[in-house]
Amino acid sequence: MNVRTAVPAGILFIALFVATTPVDAGRHAAVSAPTTVDAAPPSVAILAPLGDEVLFGYQLTLFSWTVDETHPSLLDSDRSALIRTRGVAHVTAGFPAVNGRHDWLWTTSNISSGDCTLDITVRDAFGNATTVASGAFTILLAGTDVPGGVPAVSRLVGARPNPFNPSTSLVYGLAAPGHARLTLHDIRGRLVRTLVDQRMPAGTWQSEWNGRDDLGRPVAGGSYIARLVHKGRPVMTKKVVMLP
Repeated sequence: MNVRTAVPAGILFIALFVATTPVDAGRHAAVSAPTTVDAAPPSVAILAPLGDEVLFGYQLTLFSWTVDETHPSLLDSDRSALIRTRGVAHVTAGFPAVNGRHDWLWTTSNISSGDCTLDITVRDAFGNATTVASGAFTILLAGTDVPGGVPAVSRLVGARPNPFNPSTSLVYGLAAPGHARLTLHDIRGRLVRTLVDQRMPAGTWQSEWNGRDDLGRPVAGGSYIARLVHKGRPVMTKKVVMLP
């Protein structure tokens, strides 16, 4: 004897739909956007100081650098400007998470220390980090005088203040009498200004530069090279930075 069981129409429809639907249907209906991965570290370049500068305590000094980063971190701890003295952390400052130039106007600590550097550290949102250090500069106590007398060797001490605007003093020492030539050049080596070109006695001297060339025209802000030649022999060069 055959027994037939009545199946409700709704259940029959669901059963037919399941039986005729492919197993993989709808498995890849939505496609996710590719995940962005940034493995490149931030790009950082220090504009000032460049190195060889001589700063004095309580001097207002402008430090500058640039940052270029595609995925900046929003954490304040991922950006720092650090001044080191002989490798030891001295002063730290933060800066915003924006690309382009950053300026830090710092009142120099009243200390006496050589081998000072500005270190800039930037970490992006993916943890990639870059640390760049400036060239070494010197900080002297406020009121420190330029050492007098006759130096053991001829040398170009440097400029103070440095960076400067509108004028600075270049200090140099001559170990013996003879012809001295103190000149300023642009970063391409072209002569900008001749401050000294004559026979000089032995001793420590300084010459003022008012930020003008040999024709009396104001020069553009930027880096310049001071060069000392004594008795026909190159002695030393120093970087001098004029602020815009």
